[in-house]
Amino acid sequence: MASSALQLIVDKTVTETQLVQAIKQLGPVTEPPGFWTALAEDETYSRLHRRHCVFQLFARHVRPGMTLTSLVHILGKPSWLSEHDITVVGDLGGHIPVGLSDDNTVLVLDILPGTAPPDRWLVYLSVRGRIDPGDFWRLLQGAEADRNTRAAVILEVGFSPPPDW
Repeated sequence: MASSALQLIVDKTVTETQLVQAIKQLGPVTEPPGFWTALAEDETYSRLHRRHCVFQLFARHVRPGMTLTSLVHILGKPSWLSEHDITVVGDLGGHIPVGLSDDNTVLVLDILPGTAPPDRWLVYLSVRGRIDPGDFWRLLQGAEADRNTRAAVILEVGFSPPPDW
């Protein structure tokens, strides 16, 4: 069943409904993270299709307990993310899908942002310790980053809007 679902997921002509149905059919993780990164990087897919793939990459391959360095090995140097798409939760102005603590940082990744504010797909990473988003960006680019950033442990992963799978 998973192989037929993966075949549908790589089909550039599927509708969003078909894509979500294929995602729902996926069982335990058998595919490598590179399956999702290749689709997310491929600009011949629609932005919506690529967003679903990024969410699946995080949902299926990023786990609490991983370090940010391990995350970077999974993501590579993502073309679907820019330095300006990485922020930190400061003041709470609404619901976020991960816990907040004064001792931790919540990094927010704006996935292939649209031009209008309501058109946002966000991945939230709650990370142990205080992390500078610029340092996380440098780590993603393969540049030297602060030791605390490299070793920071992911505590939670959250999504907005909440996925329908």
